[in-house]
Amino acid sequence: MAFLKNETGFTLINTLLSFVLITCSLPFLIVLLQKSQELLNLEEELSVQHFFYFLQDDVKRSIDYQIIRDELYMTLDTGKQVQIGRNGHVIRRTVDQKGYEIYLRNVQSFHLYNLKYGFLVSIEMTTGGQYEKEIIFYNK
Repeated sequence: MAFLKNETGFTLINTLLSFVLITCSLPFLIVLLQKSQELLNLEEELSVQHFFYFLQDDVKRSIDYQIIRDELYMTLDTGKQVQIGRNGHVIRRTVDQKGYEIYLRNVQSFHLYNLKYGFLVSIEMTTGGQYEKEIIFYNK
């Protein structure tokens, strides 16, 4: 009588080897997840910095501004009226009350404070990030 040998089974050595490989790769997975979270924070920070850049550019081109209930109203040198304010979770820019552009998304709160030489912009994102920027108005 001949014995049949089945060598295609999953042995203890294969199991231990798989366990060691998974255990060794787990720290790399944790580092990868942390780096992906840092990239998300970097993307948010870049979006806010772009918003501050566009806002400063609008203020440079304006001849007057006024802050009413955390909304910024500006008169550009072309005579157009610009309004920048929060609507829901976005900050949007409206020109002559016709249509709008979305400047920033995922905004939890948006506040404007008058200063002697301009105003302070304070933004809190839905992810918890908080950003502030002093915008200088040169024309007053």
